[in-house]
Amino acid sequence: MSTYLYELGRRSFVHHTRVLLAWILVVMIGAGAALTLGDGTRDEFDIPGSEANDAFADLGRTFPELAGLSAYVVVVAPDGTPIDSEKSRALVERTVSDLERVDGVTDVTSPYDEMARDASISKDDSAAQVQVQLSGGFENVTEKLKTDLQDTGSSLEDAGYTVAFGGDAFSNTGPKLSIIEIIGVVVALFVLYRMFRSWRAAFLPIITALVGVIVSMELIWTATGFLSVSSTAPLLALMIGLAVGIDYALFILSRHRELMSEGVPAEEAAARSVATAGSAVVFAGVTVMIALVGLAVARIP
Repeated sequence: MSTYLYELGRRSFVHHTRVLLAWILVVMIGAGAALTLGDGTRDEFDIPGSEANDAFADLGRTFPELAGLSAYVVVVAPDGTPIDSEKSRALVERTVSDLERVDGVTDVTSPYDEMARDASISKDDSAAQVQVQLSGGFENVTEKLKTDLQDTGSSLEDAGYTVAFGGDAFSNTGPKLSIIEIIGVVVALFVLYRMFRSWRAAFLPIITALVGVIVSMELIWTATGFLSVSSTAPLLALMIGLAVGIDYALFILSRHRELMSEGVPAEEAAARSVATAGSAVVFAGVTVMIALVGLAVARIP
């Protein structure tokens, strides 16, 4: 292993332009594959055999009409108009009828239903809530379904009523990239600069980690065209990729700078650092991969 890594480090140093162009080509090919083959992640997650998963399965068998996702419509009447007035009742019941005709809706509970009245109409008689039951899970919630549901409130809005939609169908279940990740990268950059006292040395681990994360993201997105990939996977890959990418690159870079300070020529220092610190990086990386694959033993997808 060390001999192979030694030769890899030496050749990469000698042919650094080719290596750089090769990685740019890999990123471009990955981007093309992700755009053409990717089908998007899924906002669903279950653990076969878990109590929660079994409970939802039992609910689906016993009460199939309640097994899907839910949504609700909150209607607030204009000032001076009770939500229980004839005008309000007619408009809300029309919305209930429109909701029942939406494809994907299995059941709609009117706030004026005797069984739901106490929980669906506010005590000051100014607002009411319509409960909507949907078929399927998060994977069945499309933008068209959300638009169709929201369009049913147009008659109420035209009459001056305030309408708001919420519930599982309108919740944002998929994790998204936030400013926190960007702040983490910036903090890591300044920590590396404080350690190396060189912006070039500080940027190298960041750049290599980002390239690795980009390629990983492209592979994950390409895989969505053939497999069902949870929406948590890209963010998980981002966090792990940045952490271990910077850490592993730091091992090799530190060893390279140490050898250079001892008077070893740059080419030889690059070869030795990849052969020594690189061996530890390969071992650590394989260990992380085995640990993640081990989740399959616990049947965690």
